[in-house]
Amino acid sequence: MKLDFLFSLRLKLYVVALTLFGIPWSGYFLLTEVESYLRQQQEESLVNHAHTIQQVMVNSSLNLRRHNRGDLFVHQWDFPIYPDGYSDDWVYLDAEFYETKDPESNFGFRIAVGEDISKRYLVLLLDVDTEPVKYSRFNENQVVMYFSGYHFRFNPMAPGRLTAEQSVDDQWVSTDASNAIIGAWQDKTNGETGYRLEARIPRGYLKQSFGVRVETTYNRKLRTVDPIERGTLRLPEPRLEELAAMHARNKMRVRVLDDQGWKLADVNRMSSDIEDLESASRPWIIRDLLRSIMPAKYFPDYPYASNSKLPTDHFLDLHYADFVIERFHQESTDSTIVAASKPLVSRSSEGDERVGTILIEQDTDQILSFQDRALQNIVLMTIVLFTLSGVMLYIFSSSLTKKVKGLKEQLEHSVSHDGRITGQMKPSTSRDELGELGRGIDSVLRRLSEYNQYLEAMASRLAHELRTPLTVVKTSVDNARMTATEDQAKYLDRAVSGADRLDDILKRLREASRLEHALQDTEIVSFSMTDLVNRQIEVYQSVWPDIAINIDVVGQIDSIIGAPEIVVQALEKLMSNAVDFREADTAITIKVEREKELVSLSVINQGPSLPEEDIFASMVSKRKSTSNQPHLGLGLYIVRLVADYHRGYAFAQNLPGGVEVGFKLKI
Repeated sequence: MKLDFLFSLRLKLYVVALTLFGIPWSGYFLLTEVESYLRQQQEESLVNHAHTIQQVMVNSSLNLRRHNRGDLFVHQWDFPIYPDGYSDDWVYLDAEFYETKDPESNFGFRIAVGEDISKRYLVLLLDVDTEPVKYSRFNENQVVMYFSGYHFRFNPMAPGRLTAEQSVDDQWVSTDASNAIIGAWQDKTNGETGYRLEARIPRGYLKQSFGVRVETTYNRKLRTVDPIERGTLRLPEPRLEELAAMHARNKMRVRVLDDQGWKLADVNRMSSDIEDLESASRPWIIRDLLRSIMPAKYFPDYPYASNSKLPTDHFLDLHYADFVIERFHQESTDSTIVAASKPLVSRSSEGDERVGTILIEQDTDQILSFQDRALQNIVLMTIVLFTLSGVMLYIFSSSLTKKVKGLKEQLEHSVSHDGRITGQMKPSTSRDELGELGRGIDSVLRRLSEYNQYLEAMASRLAHELRTPLTVVKTSVDNARMTATEDQAKYLDRAVSGADRLDDILKRLREASRLEHALQDTEIVSFSMTDLVNRQIEVYQSVWPDIAINIDVVGQIDSIIGAPEIVVQALEKLMSNAVDFREADTAITIKVEREKELVSLSVINQGPSLPEEDIFASMVSKRKSTSNQPHLGLGLYIVRLVADYHRGYAFAQNLPGGVEVGFKLKI
């Protein structure tokens, strides 16, 4: 019988090996705790560092003052800007516009200035709401700028590109300085009235003073500051930059913001090479597998980036708190940013005044890289251990199952299907438990073999030992009958009947014993099964003249190699059983059939059904017969012996209203 793999020892060993998968999961939970601790330490370190910078700046001689309304802060834009007068690209600048409006009309403007990526130019963005512009030589719409002690203006005669004019002796003229200032003037569309101006001013022209005046019809004027000569450009403070740079660590960004969130100093050392971290990792398959399995952590999008001014809602949260710890996700680098802030105060005789905010940021790439590499090492180690364990378990399970199967095969070969000990097991030389088991089974089989030999010889011994006493009994009874009275003769007849019955039993025991020994010396010849059956039917009809005996030949029956004498003996046992157990006035059929490499010889009779027990075993007789002959259960046992001798097997089956008992012989 084939062993189901679901219940095999090999599968159970593999299931036990699955516990190795607990290594990466336990490592993951441990690393999660370590990561939480490292993040907490990082947050505390950032807060302490911000406090240190705060104390240094407070105790310095820096004049940390508030800025005036109308001061323009210079943005730091990370790409080149070419003036064209259109606002399509303004949305990408993330600019903070200064706005002013005439309360008595729709006249107003928005203005922003900033440095482009080249740091060679200052770019001015101006959006003006006013009446539709009427272009002429004496256009009332003009933009006047003041910086470096000079006045410049844009006064277009038509939309498009233009250069500035400089005020010299109260006259607007073109100079080398004004020609270097170029701009683009475009009217608004889509239902809006007014215009947009983009101008590019050489960075060397600009000092700290800067103001803008916008003039329109009816002599209306709006200014960034009044007068514009008092206007100021707010740039990062060099001394603040120096202090921030002194305390900015590697992989850290330090920003100093004023009381409105504008950047006064920015030292960025967070440029970590993510690709280097990735390349230092283990194979990408393991990394991607871990990232797909591990739960993702979600944080708000990073709002600060490289802005010159922090978003107002975020800045107010930082400005009025003693300290703030936040985490953000930066999409550009796919990293997590930790930000810590402390207020920047200015001490005076009137008390401390909050004039800005110190913002320190640091990414968690080092922590995540540590966790990532540690998990990859654990998974890689688990894969290696699982592979080695799998190979070792396969070898061990194969060796184990081989030993168990070998033990099973030896045991099956040592015991025949009828329970007889036919051989001995080869003792195992193994010193493990299976070796002990094999040697124990071999010892048991030896003892059982000796006991079976004793039982097999008992029948012939009993027959031999009982024969002489039985003969004495029968002789004594016969002599007693010669002088017995009529009443005594009745009892003596019963004794003779019992002695005859006992003698018949002994004959049957001797017959089975002799057959087992005779099989070893039986002559093998070729004979026809059909001719053998036909000859025997003639004999059976003379023995049982009142019973109809038929023959049924199915297929072409070839000659077989065997011992016809013992086949006849087996057929007699089948016929004897059929006669004893048939129903009255029913026929008996002897069936000869060819089945591939076998020839089947069976006897069919109408009668009671077969019991569930193995009727071909020795000393098995469960049915009640209709004759007075003793039934020891040896007849069908002899049939089995004959079938086994011819490399066949005995069979019995119930038929509708009867039974079929027979045996099959190999051709």
